Amino acid sequence: PGVDAIAANRFKTNKLATWVPVIWGPVYTPAFAIFGEAGDFNYAFEMKSRSISSRPSVWDDWDFAEPTWTGRIGYHPNAAWEVGASLSHGSYLNPVAGNLTGDFDQSTAGLDFSYAHHHWQIQAEVIYSLFELPNIQDDAQIWSYYIESRYKLNPQTFAALRWNQQFYNELGVPGGGSTAWDNDLFRLEAAFGYRLNPNVQVKLQYSWTHQDADFQNGEVVGAGVHVASG
Repeated sequence: PGVDAIAANRFKTNKLATWVPVIWGPVYTPAFAIFGEAGDFNYAFEMKSRSISSRPSVWDDWDFAEPTWTGRIGYHPNAAWEVGASLSHGSYLNPVAGNLTGDFDQSTAGLDFSYAHHHWQIQAEVIYSLFELPNIQDDAQIWSYYIESRYKLNPQTFAALRWNQQFYNELGVPGGGSTAWDNDLFRLEAAFGYRLNPNVQVKLQYSWTHQDADFQNGEVVGAGVHVASG
């Protein structure tokens, strides 16, 4: 599709089953990996047959014709602090794209930070991702970050708070001008947890998302009681 078709998606309800995320999460696809430690540094590098944004329907791919390369280097000077930097690059198109699959890549870079001391745990991450688009001159770019903290009120009880924002660039329109291709958004999440015993924890969590648009996609993401064991 052209720029107008891509930009029109920002007025639609999110199609979570088909639209491409920046990062799916754990991607269980064939891979080769190496990881370890060297003094205060740790490292991890991998080559996977599919991208970090790929969906489970394409994970069973042993071809490695268009692999994704990903790596992270972390610095962990003591028990409280750790910082890290990561990079990933590879083809993201679904294999049904045929010969086009290897022509359009996703490039992603991230910085992460964590701190833990006494009752406090703090984590933050900044992620930038670029998608090369077929039939469109400009690349789709996404900036996102989050910062979250968790505080132990006592050995059994904790409270947590997370703030997240995501920003999108504009794509040039043929004939002049530009248009946004998705809506900037923010998300606020809060949680309260209580550990009943070493194996059972109860958590109440609430999440509120708001995008820069006249309509919202799942503004209240979830609120309820979550029971975990183990």
